[in-house]
Amino acid sequence: IKFPLPPHTDESICRDEFLQQILAQYDVEEDVELDWIDPIQRHTRTRATITGGTMEAIAIMRRLQTVATPSETLTIEEPEKVRQLTPLEKRVLMDYFMVRFQQASVEYLSVRLKKRLVVFSNIWSAETSEMPHNLFKWASSYFLARSGVNQLYLDVLTIEKSATELNCNKFITDVNEIIEILDAIRDDVRNDRDLCEGSLKLMNDMNYEVKADWVVELSRSRREQERLTRSTNRYTCDGENDLSRGIRFSYDKVHDATIPIERRYHINWLRSVGDQYLLRVQSKQNALQSQLTELNQLIEENVMAFDSRELVYQLEIDKHRTSIVKWEEQLEVEMEELVLQGNVTRHLLGKAKDDLQFHMELMETYKAKVAAVLEMDDDELLSERRKRRT
Repeated sequence: IKFPLPPHTDESICRDEFLQQILAQYDVEEDVELDWIDPIQRHTRTRATITGGTMEAIAIMRRLQTVATPSETLTIEEPEKVRQLTPLEKRVLMDYFMVRFQQASVEYLSVRLKKRLVVFSNIWSAETSEMPHNLFKWASSYFLARSGVNQLYLDVLTIEKSATELNCNKFITDVNEIIEILDAIRDDVRNDRDLCEGSLKLMNDMNYEVKADWVVELSRSRREQERLTRSTNRYTCDGENDLSRGIRFSYDKVHDATIPIERRYHINWLRSVGDQYLLRVQSKQNALQSQLTELNQLIEENVMAFDSRELVYQLEIDKHRTSIVKWEEQLEVEMEELVLQGNVTRHLLGKAKDDLQFHMELMETYKAKVAAVLEMDDDELLSERRKRRT
């Protein structure tokens, strides 16, 4: 089986039927190969080979690996256990494969779809839990709970939030509800649970406008009310009796008496809700104002620190420049003194060399005179000796 699989372009067939059409040719080739392959080699070779490595291929192979258990694996050492599968066994095995293919497909596609939905849900930064009475939730329990509440909070909600905020909040809530349905379907398929008792029941519960029992009961009650109204009007078309007039008069009287009370209550409630909303807005503004104050203070401290650092750097630079000038001047003075001392020493050295040469010449003269005197002394001694001999 080569992966990736060709694209699924025909929307009239489901994913399972699409996979069946693709795998049909491999089933035929497998049957042809099994006719001439040795029975021992047939069971010792690998059950499936995949070229390529996509997420869909890995998911399918993980499902297929659970089929070949150690007890079912046949080797060359056990040729007596080799046998042909019956058509019923093939059908059961094929059904098992199809179930595993379905589970792998649901696992693979649900994970990919959930990742994309999570990207959409992270766009809106506000909290969806701020909506009163779980307004945009899909479950029928939330709807029934909202039905028992005075709908006046909707008017307040339109005052507190803009249309853009409400639309974004509803969109994020819808995306989260879809993710919840995907998780339920994935969990049911993974654990081989009945979809009708799990995820499908959850979806039917969310589709309460069409699927719920109370909708049918409400339609029946409305039809019954219309029938009773028609039958009542048939008997009261000639005029109302005293009892009905008295009941209606008392009802109108009570209604007229309670209308101002309800109106004042609604006005006070709206004022209270408005004050609470202004208080929440004021608290948020105060929090933002405190953050701005802290940021401004931090900026001022950073500016002050930067200026102080620049001042210290400039002082250090000026100090080093002054030191450099001072050392340069001192170096020039010392160099002049050294040059002067060198010249004096050079003159003294020249004089010492001249004196040395003069004294060397004088010493040579003295040596010559001493040698002449010694020679004269020797001649005198020699002459005296000759005289004595004679």
